[in-house]
Amino acid sequence: MIYLKSSSIESFNFNSADLQLRCVSPGAEIHRLYRFPGGDFQPAPPQYRTGRLDPPAGRSSEYGVLYAADTLITAALECGELLIMPTDPPTYERSFYAGEELPPTQHAVLRVLHPVKFLDFTDGATTQALGLSLNSILDNIPVWRNASARAVEIIRQKALGENIAGICYHSKRRPAAVNYALVQGRYEHIFVVERKGLAILD
Repeated sequence: MIYLKSSSIESFNFNSADLQLRCVSPGAEIHRLYRFPGGDFQPAPPQYRTGRLDPPAGRSSEYGVLYAADTLITAALECGELLIMPTDPPTYERSFYAGEELPPTQHAVLRVLHPVKFLDFTDGATTQALGLSLNSILDNIPVWRNASARAVEIIRQKALGENIAGICYHSKRRPAAVNYALVQGRYEHIFVVERKGLAILD
């Protein structure tokens, strides 16, 4: 598992369960790809919250998450902008969309301003405590969303402080990489966004 170089771990007890936090230092950067205005630093509107860690069905207006990844390549794979080819070593190819014309993909870097922590969904004991097995199928979206909703309840606990910004978890398409789901209302004061313009993936 590849984590940001400036990260470390700590744990805390919540309702008799030991949960793991991934701690990231100021200066670290994560990457986000987006197509529509405001998408660099704002979660999708409720009607488009269909990702793995978005709210469960029927609860989309309760909170939003902003998805990002440890590298530009990971973000591009997660968004379907790149396809990983079964070569040794692996290579990547651009994917091309059929059908309706979409706005060009933009790249934003989110830089950490203050020490930040993420509830660590790469840790099996943590996910198990929240009703999710890491051995479960990644596409079992309802299970992931229910665990995410439980995690968001914990993240919002004021007693835990203001620097728990979201969840980190395995990349589906690049298993050695890590994705980040930043919880609305928790990350805006911790990160600053730098817009890079069109995503350069060649």
